[in-house]
Amino acid sequence: DLGHGTGHSRDELVVSAANAEAAALIDQLLAALEHAHERGVIHRDLKPSNILVTDRGEVALTDFGIAFSTTNQKLTRTGTAIGTPEYMAPEQFDGKSDARTDLYAVGIIFYELLTGFTPFRADTLTEVMKKQVLTSPAPLSEVDFTIPQAVSDFVDKALSKEPEERFASATAMREGLKRACLAPLPPTPSAVTRIPEAADEHPLRGG
Repeated sequence: DLGHGTGHSRDELVVSAANAEAAALIDQLLAALEHAHERGVIHRDLKPSNILVTDRGEVALTDFGIAFSTTNQKLTRTGTAIGTPEYMAPEQFDGKSDARTDLYAVGIIFYELLTGFTPFRADTLTEVMKKQVLTSPAPLSEVDFTIPQAVSDFVDKALSKEPEERFASATAMREGLKRACLAPLPPTPSAVTRIPEAADEHPLRGG
């Protein structure tokens, strides 16, 4: 039951999540984004604190406060750089975003789930922004030799600086995730997806 205090922030589980569990959670997150993107909604501020996990292991997105809708301008907030620097795609610092912007953030979150830290760390937000735009992250296979090369390559693609070099859609990214994993992912729990009609916080579940 999300939105009523029974979910747990991903922040609580980042360090201890096993690789298989992390992949399953990312698959659910991508399923939720499939529903949102198909309806023209781009989240633009994906980060662990905006991802809740129910006691049944279901993932839900929250905080659509800066979401952009290609069909409903009420979901749009004007401005240039919108988001949280540690999870923002390079183009967001120029005020640009599309579905691939959300997928970049998914790559950051997966990296964090597998390592316990984000790929772009610095003492100041300005330095974080510079790294997001100019620096390639250390490949996962070099950070942790137990992480399969296919998973490392998957994250590298997700974190490409150029949107055109990333996965084209959440569906394509889910397919890439399943190919990268050595074992089949567990089925995504069936859940209802709700798309916000205004710039409020609404849960969005994968399924």
